[in-house]
Amino acid sequence: GEVLEPLALMISRVFGEQTVTFRLATVERWALAFEVGDAPRALEFAQLYERQLKTVTPPAPLPEALVRLAIGQLHLLLGDAPGALPPLRAAFDFQSSPEGPGGGYYRETQATLGRALVEAGQYSEGRALLGDSVTDLPPGAPGRAHGAVALARLAELAGRPEEAAALIESERAALQQAPAHRR
Repeated sequence: GEVLEPLALMISRVFGEQTVTFRLATVERWALAFEVGDAPRALEFAQLYERQLKTVTPPAPLPEALVRLAIGQLHLLLGDAPGALPPLRAAFDFQSSPEGPGGGYYRETQATLGRALVEAGQYSEGRALLGDSVTDLPPGAPGRAHGAVALARLAELAGRPEEAAALIESERAALQQAPAHRR
């Protein structure tokens, strides 16, 4: 109710009043499935929403990029790093830079794509993308956690378990310091 009302306004601005009910129902099912821990169902609804976005005239590239980011995150949650790569690459390519049209989500997408690459065994590309993306994000941001996990994995692979543990502990401490609305 309270959370979905502002979302309905955003959707109506993007799609127009006539499509709000159908699209909001999709977003509501997606959010509900995710909240009850049904990631496969959440992924199904997110993919449905992505297909609906492709029918919008004029095109809505920022919402498409954000849905692709969410789809990539859901694939990671389900342990499917290779499946996360195409939607995350598409979202990252659209955003192109922190100053680009999706700039507010650039670092989150960068860190999440970096983690997916590491988990898919593409270590050098993942490491290159991670760079400063983790520390540039505020504590509690989903992309920051994805990046920290990937950096810790790389440290483990390099035979530096103490560094990996320190990264995770540092992220845990930062998360505890984060404002409640970010968690």
